Amino acid sequence: MVKMMEHDRQRVHNLEKVLEASEELGRARSCDEIAEILAARYVDIIKATYSSVALLTDYGKSLQLRAMSSIRPLKEKKRLGLELPLDDMPLLKSIINRRDDILVETGNPHSELNDKERELLLTSSTKSALFPPLLAGDKPIGIIAIGEERRQERESFNKNKIKVAHVLARQAGIAIENINAYMDLQDTMDKLQKAYLAMIQQDKMLAIGRLAAGMAHEINNPNAYVLSNLSTLQEYAADLFRAYDNARRLADKYASSEEIKCLEQIERELGIEEMRDDYTELMAEVSEGAKRIAQIINDLRYFSGEGEKQEQLLDVSEIVMNSVNVIRSHLKHKASIETDIPPLPPIKGNRALLGQVFFNILLNAGDFLDSEKFPHNKLNIKGLEEAEYVVVMIEDNGPGIDSDIIGRIFEPFFTTKDVGKGTGMGLAVAHDIVRKHDGMIKVKSKPNEGTQFILRFPKASEKKDNQA
Repeated sequence: MVKMMEHDRQRVHNLEKVLEASEELGRARSCDEIAEILAARYVDIIKATYSSVALLTDYGKSLQLRAMSSIRPLKEKKRLGLELPLDDMPLLKSIINRRDDILVETGNPHSELNDKERELLLTSSTKSALFPPLLAGDKPIGIIAIGEERRQERESFNKNKIKVAHVLARQAGIAIENINAYMDLQDTMDKLQKAYLAMIQQDKMLAIGRLAAGMAHEINNPNAYVLSNLSTLQEYAADLFRAYDNARRLADKYASSEEIKCLEQIERELGIEEMRDDYTELMAEVSEGAKRIAQIINDLRYFSGEGEKQEQLLDVSEIVMNSVNVIRSHLKHKASIETDIPPLPPIKGNRALLGQVFFNILLNAGDFLDSEKFPHNKLNIKGLEEAEYVVVMIEDNGPGIDSDIIGRIFEPFFTTKDVGKGTGMGLAVAHDIVRKHDGMIKVKSKPNEGTQFILRFPKASEKKDNQA
C-alpha cells in the first residue's frame, strides 16, 4: 500500500514537472532554447543519464547537435554544432522517415547503431537509448537521444518514461511550430512593410517621372528658342564680320594714312581680332550646351515614356543608349561605361518599360562598385544578334555575387544593401518586365570577378510568328 502511494506521488510529481516543462517550452523564443530546455528536462524528469537534441539542417540532409544535458558535468560541450550526415546514419534516418521512436540496447554487440549514430550518445558506457523523433506537426525537424547506463540502482526505460518522453517531444514540436509561425508572420509583416515602402517609392518615381516630363516640356520651349536664335545670331554675326572686312578693305584703299591710323587704334581698343576668335569659340560652346540641354530633355521624356502606352517596334540599341545617357552622371565618379551596340533588328515592346530594365541593372551595378577604385571600374555593354533573339550583355568588374544568394537576386524585396539604401525591387521589376516581353534574363557571377547580365528579346518578326 505504502509502495503504491509512493508510486502515485511520483506520478503526480512527474506530471507537475511535465506541466512546468510545457509552460517553459511555450515561453521559449528560439529553437536552440527549446532544445536546451528539452535536453535538461529529460534528465530532470525521466532521470536519464543524459539527453541530446539534434535538429535537421535547412536542406534536411544532416543533423546538427544543438543541446545536451547529463546527470554529471559534461566535458564535451565543444561537440555542440557537430553536423552528422543522415546518409551515414541509416537507423536514425529511418526514425525520421517513419516518424516513430526506437529503443536500442546499445550494450548488445549486435546493436544496430553504427559509429556515426553513436556520436549522439554522450558516453561510451550507454547500455540503452531511446530515440524519439522531433516533429513540428507531421514534419520531422530533428531527433532526440535519451541514454541510460542502466545501473542496478537505476530503473531502465519503462512505459511511463517512454510516455513522458513522447509528451515532452510533442510539446517541443508544438513550441517549434509556434516559433516558426511567429517567424513566418514576422517575415510576412516585413514583406508587407517593404511592399508599402516600395509602393511609396514607386509613387515617388511616378511623380518624379511626371515632373520630369513636365519640366522637360517647360524647358524645351525656351531652349528651342535659344537654338533657333543662336543660328540666326551666327548668321548676323557672320554678316557683320563680312561687312567689317569689306569696310576695312575699302579704308585701306581710299582712306588717308591718318584715318587708317585712327581706325587701327579703334581696332586695338575694341580687340576686333580677339573678338572674332572668341566669338567663334563662344558660339560653339553655347550651341553645344543648348544641344546638350535638348538631348537631356529628350532623354527624360523618352525615359518617362511620355505619351506611350502601347507596344511598338523598338530599336534596342537606342533604348540602351538612352538609359546610359540618363544614368551616366550618376556613375561618372564610379565607373567608365563602354558600349558596343551595332544596329540590331527591332523588337516589339514598351519603350519606357524596357528603358527601366536597363536603367535598373546599370543602377544596381553602380551601387556595388567602389568609387575608390575609379577609374579602374568598368561597365561594358554589348549588343548582338543571336538566332531569333536580340541580345544585350551588361558586364561589370565589381565584387561579384556570392553563390549562395545569386539564385535570389530577382526575388521581390531581396537586397544585400544597407537598410534604407534599397527596397530589393529593382532587379525584380527588371525580371518581370523582361518576362512580360517574352524575353529571358540570366546572370553569371563569381565573387571578386564581376557580374554579367544577359538579356534576350525575341525579334519582332519571330515574336509575331509565335503569337499567330
